[in-house]
Amino acid sequence: MKFQRNIVLGGTVATGIAAAAMSLGSGLSSAAVPTPPDAQALYGANCASCHKADGTGLGTVFPPLAGNKDVTSKNPGAILTVVRYGKNAMPGYGGPQAAHGLTNLEVAVVMTYIRASWGNKASPVTEKQVASAPTPAPK
Repeated sequence: MKFQRNIVLGGTVATGIAAAAMSLGSGLSSAAVPTPPDAQALYGANCASCHKADGTGLGTVFPPLAGNKDVTSKNPGAILTVVRYGKNAMPGYGGPQAAHGLTNLEVAVVMTYIRASWGNKASPVTEKQVASAPTPAPK
């Protein structure tokens, strides 16, 4: 049986295959199933200083993430472009020229956390969505 489905486990994204293997006791050792990054720790280390631990932000330069329509958009492409490449005072966190080198998985995990925290209700973000985020127009 082969399936691929992203599910949220403890605030992080894991593949359905890994979750099924763990819950069904497939005989795989815990070393065989990679531990997904800790979304809350990633947020705390990379986002909270500007957007605050509760997602309320520091004003117009660092807007709130809680209740933010751009963050919870059905298509996260625009916000993923901002996260990967930066915009205005915000540095980039992914992509080839990132000031802070997060992997596509780490960006997906932290964006899933943000999109599901502080009353936000939006779908999880996948590595594929992060990797295919549009490149910003040249300045």
